[in-house]
Amino acid sequence: MNTQLVNSLVQIIHSLSQEERTLLNEQHDRLTPQVMSPPTSDAENKQNFLKSLIERMQQNSIPLNAPRFTRDMLYERS
Repeated sequence: MNTQLVNSLVQIIHSLSQEERTLLNEQHDRLTPQVMSPPTSDAENKQNFLKSLIERMQQNSIPLNAPRFTRDMLYERS
């Protein structure tokens, strides 16, 4: 995502009312899959799962030039 788009999205989010932000968060929570542990107790399967997880994280790492957000940009304004 480019910096201009991110800045535009941040401005839009900041312009929302508290109620609108709450609704947006609720919709996000409903649509976002929940993270769950692998349904296995087998050590080899867990090791394979963790290995594939690390590989995916390395393939989809956060770019070094990703925009830095301030606390105010990440959390609700008071």
